[in-house]
Amino acid sequence: MAFPTTLDTITDGTTVITAAHVKSLQNILVGSVWVNVKGAPYNAVGDGVADDTGAIQAAITAVSTGGSGPYAGGVVFLPPGGYKLTAPLTITGNGVSLVGSSQFNTGLMIPTSGWAGAAMVDVNGATNVSIRDLHFYGQSSTYSSNGAADAIDLRNGTDGTTLDGVSFFYINGWCLNITPKADGTTSFATYVQNIHARLCKQGFYMKGGSTSFYSVGFNASNVILDTMQGGEGLLIDDATDCVFSSFQAQCNPGAGNPIHIRGRSTAIYFNAADSGGASGFTQPGVLIETFGGNSPKYIKFVGGTLSLATPGISITGGTHIAFEGVDISNNNGGGVIVSGGDLVQILGCSFNLNNTAVSATTYDISVTSGTPRVLIVDNQFDSASVTKAINHAANVRAFNNRFTAAAGNLGLNQLFATSGAPGANPTLGIDGDDANPFITLAPKGTGGVYVAPVGIGDYLQISPQTGLVELLGQGGSANMDVKLTPKGAGNVVVGAGNLRRLRQTPTETVLVSGVDATLGSLVGVTLTAARVVGAPLNPATGQRLSFTLIQSGAGAFAVTWNAAFKGITGGTSGATGTRATFSFVYDGTNWTLDGAQPTWVA
Repeated sequence: MAFPTTLDTITDGTTVITAAHVKSLQNILVGSVWVNVKGAPYNAVGDGVADDTGAIQAAITAVSTGGSGPYAGGVVFLPPGGYKLTAPLTITGNGVSLVGSSQFNTGLMIPTSGWAGAAMVDVNGATNVSIRDLHFYGQSSTYSSNGAADAIDLRNGTDGTTLDGVSFFYINGWCLNITPKADGTTSFATYVQNIHARLCKQGFYMKGGSTSFYSVGFNASNVILDTMQGGEGLLIDDATDCVFSSFQAQCNPGAGNPIHIRGRSTAIYFNAADSGGASGFTQPGVLIETFGGNSPKYIKFVGGTLSLATPGISITGGTHIAFEGVDISNNNGGGVIVSGGDLVQILGCSFNLNNTAVSATTYDISVTSGTPRVLIVDNQFDSASVTKAINHAANVRAFNNRFTAAAGNLGLNQLFATSGAPGANPTLGIDGDDANPFITLAPKGTGGVYVAPVGIGDYLQISPQTGLVELLGQGGSANMDVKLTPKGAGNVVVGAGNLRRLRQTPTETVLVSGVDATLGSLVGVTLTAARVVGAPLNPATGQRLSFTLIQSGAGAFAVTWNAAFKGITGGTSGATGTRATFSFVYDGTNWTLDGAQPTWVA
């Protein structure tokens, strides 16, 4: 027989096959719960002009009554087209699948006028709902001109919802809003993958209602929330057990945070997250905070990049928070700021150029409160210009970090302690790796620098590649001691090399007026006339000075000593060409001769 062109009648010459027969055959092959919204009796148009709300809702209602138990529900199929909505599509039946032909050619449109309702699709307490291969979009490319509504709401204890191959453009609300039921029933097990949202007001919101129940179980992969215009990219509020993989969120200036975690949110994990703002963005890229008296915990980011925010990461509350192997770069006002919370780990991260349009007080990592316990290990710091590496208060442990910087970096490798001694097991490791690394340990106020290896056989090693090791007292005080104090009966040991003392060779005029005791403990002067040795300037209690006086070839010149020198008997003089060394120790008032009065020898 000839191939038919319509389903009105098909005949082989003897039997007439009507559309009802074809429908019966379809029911046999695919079940009675598969409907095409463009087919009778629904007759959706899909031209972006006609209102298709009623047609699609009727199809959803039809499949909602199909089957039972695990086989409940059915498929509502939307062929290619743009389907205008003026009110929410409500799904209350279990097992309903809303399926398009492709997220590129099948869309649900919210108009600029004539809209009423909270969401384009409202999943109300239903389980095992699937939304696939669909495009949610606003009629206008300016999101705020479209009807104010979320794209998809999951509420009142939904369970097992799947979104796959869904895109959102120009939505004037949340792309996805998950809300548990007010009586404590959680929204559970939401699976989201292959999502693209662009130029919408807000991205995803996982919301709890109190301290007793959450949005539970959210798994997202291959998600792009691109350029959110008027709010958060991702807001996790009283949610738990959420896993994100290959997740990107970006917000425009004036919007919210690309990633925001707060309240009782627990067990939140990101793998390969990309978070940041558009040019001029002034919010944190990742904000973790206490909210409603509750704090998040067990938050971890592994891999990915956090950039173009102010700062890259802000932690004001929460515990057990970790960033591992993350690229934190090109942020305004610093990389990470920890002003609250506790038990924060920053491990194996890379910091670069976290100093855009800021002052010299910018840091790659800044711990501004003394309360958080923070561990900073195995990181690479490479922010040039005015950015410094780490600014921290008490309770911070930093070791095995590497610092590189462009020439002219101001105070790059600095660690500051606010007060008090470190804890029982302090560990600090710094590795300067640029051409001329500058590492400073600078206690604040009257604090001290504690360098204390522990355990039998542990030691402190300072190993420059060339030159010398210098312990240099610096700061505001005119007189500053550098002290090596062994414990108990221990000794200060010098190895195979020599322990050298600095030597100064002042003029005889300086010898008479008083040598500067800070310029060297060995004083050597050749006498050309009788001299009175003046009292040394800038002495320090316990300091030792040794004067080696040499008689010139002109003859034996008398040497007398200022009253500050004690232990010298009478005047001293020696024959031509002889010398003598006088050693004194300063007791805070006088210089006392150390040992017997020397004789002059050739």
